[in-house]
Amino acid sequence: LSIPQSGNPEKVRPYFAELADRIDEAKPVVLKDVTLTRRLKRKVVKGIVRRL
Repeated sequence: LSIPQSGNPEKVRPYFAELADRIDEAKPVVLKDVTLTRRLKRKVVKGIVRRL
């Protein structure tokens, strides 16, 4: 999403409305959970590669 630089609020309003919709629809993600999931995936992949 690219918001144009403009001093006119009417020109910028639709972009912020779209951004607000995206934020409303987004599901929260805990960064720690994402990191732990990535580490687990790496360990599993490394384990499989070592067995080959």
